[in-house]
Amino acid sequence: MGQRAGLGGAGLGVAVLLTAVLRCVPGYVATCSAPLERACDFSPDCEDGSDELDCEVYGRCDFQEGYCDLVQSPEAVPGWTRRPGGPGIKRDHTNNQSAYFLSLEPIRGQGSAAELRSPVFLPSLACQVRFYHHTETSDGDLQVLVRDPLYGRTTLLWKASTAGEPRQPSPVWAPWRRTVVQVTSDRPFQVLIGGQLSAGNGSWEVVAVDDISFDPGCQPAHETGKPSAPPCAPSLVPCGGGGEGCVQASQVCDFTPQCPHGDDEKHCPALCDFGTDGCGWYEVSPGDGFDWVRGQTEDVPPDYQGHPELLDHSTNTTEGHFLFVVQNSSSLSPRAVLRGPQFQQSSSSCTMTFWHYNAGISVGAVDLYLRVSGSDNNNTVLWRAFNSQGPRWHRVEVQLGRIARPFHLLLAKLSMGMFDGVSALDDVAFRNCSLPPATETCPKAGQFHCARSRACVDHLQVCDLTDDCGDGSDEEGCSPELQCDFEEGLCSWSQDAGGADVFDWTRVRGPTPTLSTGPWKDHTLGLARGHYLYIEASAPQAFGDTAVLLSPVFQPTPGGFSGGQAPCVMRFVAAISFNRYHV
Repeated sequence: MGQRAGLGGAGLGVAVLLTAVLRCVPGYVATCSAPLERACDFSPDCEDGSDELDCEVYGRCDFQEGYCDLVQSPEAVPGWTRRPGGPGIKRDHTNNQSAYFLSLEPIRGQGSAAELRSPVFLPSLACQVRFYHHTETSDGDLQVLVRDPLYGRTTLLWKASTAGEPRQPSPVWAPWRRTVVQVTSDRPFQVLIGGQLSAGNGSWEVVAVDDISFDPGCQPAHETGKPSAPPCAPSLVPCGGGGEGCVQASQVCDFTPQCPHGDDEKHCPALCDFGTDGCGWYEVSPGDGFDWVRGQTEDVPPDYQGHPELLDHSTNTTEGHFLFVVQNSSSLSPRAVLRGPQFQQSSSSCTMTFWHYNAGISVGAVDLYLRVSGSDNNNTVLWRAFNSQGPRWHRVEVQLGRIARPFHLLLAKLSMGMFDGVSALDDVAFRNCSLPPATETCPKAGQFHCARSRACVDHLQVCDLTDDCGDGSDEEGCSPELQCDFEEGLCSWSQDAGGADVFDWTRVRGPTPTLSTGPWKDHTLGLARGHYLYIEASAPQAFGDTAVLLSPVFQPTPGGFSGGQAPCVMRFVAAISFNRYHV
């Protein structure tokens, strides 16, 4: 679910946001001011109903009088059935037994399918689709896809599947679930909502949808009366919908706002306290009974109330929002995986910080993974916490460094079969992640002017095995005999064989053998498959033991800048994982 993909070379993104409970607090919409994602979604979240007024700019359908401008696909048989409450589902999403919704019911001895298509929308950086769904089936699924109307290609954005889950007819009416899907596309597109049931489904099983709405960021292509985005070349993405220009698709989510109002970074903010929405972070498999959700202190399930009260980290009150893990008592799912937004690239100085809460009798471990597009090793662990860390928020900082390809992060919560505790996330921050800006001339003497990006970097960053320019030009024309990244061995370095040391440096990739010591990845590639050298301080090594690595022999160098010649400077990157050290 939520895979980032391309439409004929175009960039497309998706974020699914599951919000636990809404409270009307000052500052967003009408007199009650509910969050914008809740406006005009067929659910009056404000007591006065003001969040459901003035909805003319939203595309909405509650199916009371038909299918609106949504169209059934003839290829999917038998298709969606428009009906009021009855067997299987007693009421529509608004709890009205006589109101209409769409349902897909099984055909005895054969599978059944349905697909609903939206109008064609203009390219958009921020099209938000909201709907309510109900799945009461042992083997079926509900999907949201995006379709390129020119080429007919479809891409899966979101999926709720119940395949393999044992279910029995329920005498109690099950609730509808609300889902939000955000789509970014630099080509015209359609949104498809499809359902499937297998041939073995019982007569009582059903998949249903209700109250679909599209926010103003979804502009139908045929409505020329609305302000539309200016024409953009195939490789460009429009900023907003009011003639605010275009940006390269590669500039969307690159930590540098290029659109006048920052639309290109709207769904992937560098700073997030989860106060308004999920900031592009979403649960990969919602509804499987072990999920990350967004909520507040009182939304933490009653089973966990015996633990110390979990306050929001941003405000240190019960009013702020954060993400936390909820497990259904019947769930057998061992992992809750939270996926972050996809970023285009990051600079060599990029770091990520966040605050994590992991406390309880059987709360399990949590891993933070880096996943880089096109990487052979698709998961690199950046950080890991085992079991309970105590009832308080802990600050975590990880080094991302230069990542030249699109990437995203995954926070995976592992269940040990019984989940008893609280695991939460708050205040995510990416710092110093944007590439240096282009300038006509470098402001400081001695700076290197990057050949293609036209950025300026310090002269000590040239030929240091790190792409600081963002175009690699600071690492071109270097002397390979003066560099070593240990990917192919020790280069011209050697272990001391003269008896001056006790043990040797070891070349390795991935984490070091001793648990919770050393880095998880190398510095050059920033991945678990990259190599580096380390020394093991655990037994049999003793205090005072040394490991000596020898460089090649160099010619004498001047002691200063005399005669206009700079001194010899050695640069290296070190990771120290113990309290007493000597380098």
